[in-house]
Amino acid sequence: IALVPFRNIGPQQEDSFLAEGMHEEIDAMLSMAPNLMVKDGSRFKPQANDAGAIGKALQVEAIVTGSVRQAAGQLRVIVKLVDTRTEANLWTKTFDKKEGDVFAIQREIAQSVAEGLSIELDAGYETRLAKRQPDNLEAYNLYLKGRALWNTRTKEKMTAAIADFELALAKDPGFALAHVGIADCHSMLAHYGHSPSIIAYPKAKKELQAALKLNSGISEAHSSLGWVYYDYDLDWENGKRAFEEALRINPSNPEANRWYSQLLIANYDPKALEQIDTALTLNPTSPINKIVQVRILNAFGKLDDALKAAEKVNESDPAYFLSPYAKIEVLTLQNKYDEALQVADAAAIRFGNHPIYITAKGMLFGLAGKHDEARTIIQNLQQISSERPSSKHYFSMIYFAIGEHDKALKLLEESIVEKQFSIFLFSPRLYFTEFRDNERFKKIYNNLNVPIQRQP
Repeated sequence: IALVPFRNIGPQQEDSFLAEGMHEEIDAMLSMAPNLMVKDGSRFKPQANDAGAIGKALQVEAIVTGSVRQAAGQLRVIVKLVDTRTEANLWTKTFDKKEGDVFAIQREIAQSVAEGLSIELDAGYETRLAKRQPDNLEAYNLYLKGRALWNTRTKEKMTAAIADFELALAKDPGFALAHVGIADCHSMLAHYGHSPSIIAYPKAKKELQAALKLNSGISEAHSSLGWVYYDYDLDWENGKRAFEEALRINPSNPEANRWYSQLLIANYDPKALEQIDTALTLNPTSPINKIVQVRILNAFGKLDDALKAAEKVNESDPAYFLSPYAKIEVLTLQNKYDEALQVADAAAIRFGNHPIYITAKGMLFGLAGKHDEARTIIQNLQQISSERPSSKHYFSMIYFAIGEHDKALKLLEESIVEKQFSIFLFSPRLYFTEFRDNERFKKIYNNLNVPIQRQP
């Protein structure tokens, strides 16, 4: 099935997240039902009445849509379950309750949809639904606001999101998902270069441990912990276990599917392609999903397919700051350095000289034999580093490209020790294949317990 976001038909408050929350929470609840794949129908909100078109586009058998109205402390939610093949209403239900009963309504809707689809629910399903929800409506709205800010992946908005999640916890200390929200902000602040990993990731892990202590049955907590194991600890086994537990609880968790695919590609596991395909099936418009798909196709040498996928990333969300990165990487691996440099230069200007694009420029200058220009980029990156963290890993990539291999290897080793290394972005084993026989280079990857190249 697909969930189309519920329409908010009153009041039209800018800070009202209740209708959006209905969509997010019911999606999560239904995803916990057995034998049910729940796809994101967010982009079809304006076409909510065209069940046939949505069914064809998303390849789903039914859609859930509805409306939310708040007035004078009362809440009316009208929900429809529609067969996409016949466009007939399987059922329509109206829920009239007090505003504070929103959580009970969400549970009832999820159960009604599952029952309407003739899915057998086990005895513990209702308990699992209730345990993931807070007791306080204000805390819930703060959580939804925080998630909307987190999704932007900008430093300012993710920092603001932490404040919303913390306020949600102040209003409801037992709200485990708010701890997950704080953790995800710290993780992504580090991953996107806005905060030192060695400071941000331990904070994230502490919040996730608090969340799991409150409720170990939340898929999001396990997937977020899996991300910390993967991106910070480089602990593939514990990461794998965490992602698999997240997907056991909720097979339709898009972050779990995407993040797990990234862990799998670190080991050149072919299942990475299946995992990212699932993430794209669940949320086909996500630019982040598309970027990960490009990265995985690159790792398996499918450069023509990767270039086609990279073109779609920018179409999906040109404002997302990593959108140009996908095309830069494919063009670089195709040895089209001048073309890649044009994209990197435009991205650096557009996104405020972000270290990722400055690094890409330096590496491309080096690969093109323009070593003086590459060294100027190193100086620029050093200046930027005084204002925002720039990984030694990034510097190592430019030194590799200009042929200063000892310095590059030293910086790569230091970046791993100092927790600045990202196995996903700028992977030397992908760009500099001539080093696969270098003993020092091989030792680095042996110590990471990942293969230095994919198997034929």
